[in-house]
Amino acid sequence: MGAPRARRAGHIVGYAFDLYQRFWCFDKLLHSYTTFAVTLLVALLLYGRALTGARDHRFLLVLVIAGLGRALGTLWEFAEWGYERATPVDAIKGNRDTITDLIVDIGGALVAGWVATRMAEAPARDGRS
Repeated sequence: MGAPRARRAGHIVGYAFDLYQRFWCFDKLLHSYTTFAVTLLVALLLYGRALTGARDHRFLLVLVIAGLGRALGTLWEFAEWGYERATPVDAIKGNRDTITDLIVDIGGALVAGWVATRMAEAPARDGRS
């Protein structure tokens, strides 16, 4: 199951079973996973060739990828805001919710950057290195 499908499924299940209200961390886990998965995918697609230099500039590359994920997390918050304005759903629970969403987005993005650089260092499965 791809990241967008998993996010959508998590969102639907969250509302269907009231998980957002029952578990305070459900929204944060969904945010960090989604940011991780989408950032990793985009990083590998966009930065695939640049990742070959991961050994020389690992920290810088992790920060660049995390910045990409941070931007994606911000766009997600914009989408939540628009969704709340267009529907009767109360998606945003206040400034604290938005800020903690952005914080866990950064965490997921940093992990995606770290994983992307590790994946770039791993030998290819088809025998090429």
